[in-house]
Amino acid sequence: MAQSVLPGSAYQDFAKQDYLYLIENVRFKALRFAKLKSTAQLEEWRAQSQRITSAVNIVEDWRKTCIEDLKIPASEMKNIEPSAAQIGYASFLNGQTILDDWFSLYITTIPCIYGWSQIAKRLDEDPRTDHGTPFYKTFIKPNLESESAKKLCQFIEANRKFWSSGVTENVWNTLFRTALKFEIALFDSVLVERADFALPPDGINRNN
Repeated sequence: MAQSVLPGSAYQDFAKQDYLYLIENVRFKALRFAKLKSTAQLEEWRAQSQRITSAVNIVEDWRKTCIEDLKIPASEMKNIEPSAAQIGYASFLNGQTILDDWFSLYITTIPCIYGWSQIAKRLDEDPRTDHGTPFYKTFIKPNLESESAKKLCQFIEANRKFWSSGVTENVWNTLFRTALKFEIALFDSVLVERADFALPPDGINRNN
């Protein structure tokens, strides 16, 4: 996508799946909020509720981007068929809100928040990246903003000592690796063979 190798429809397909993910992310944050201890400070309750509101705003903004910048018909945004990767990711996130504690649920967000920030930075610095594509303008460039990633890292480092044990660290590793695999799967789900982008085993484009 960054090098304009895939057809534009591939990114549109990804954008629609990402929209579904963002909706599920609102649900995930609401369920995570419900696991906050009743003894938490009022400031923390307020901060957590604001994160849910922010997540809703992100959904609205991405829908606008899909329609106005990526030229996806509004009618399509109302009838998106979730991919297997999307269904699996949503099931994983919502399932973990039942199984894991409040802090552990933050670990599952590292690939999405911190991971894409780092990937965007590398793609931006890669000379092969086409800076004129919708993918660059609507995905790479916005993810270059690293404030959210920094805040997440600071939050995790400041709180991990209160939640850490030999058992929880193994759980955190599993949560991180699983979430990362689902993030990759969302991209892979749109990398299907197409008539204008089909490579034989030797990697030579049949259309050349």
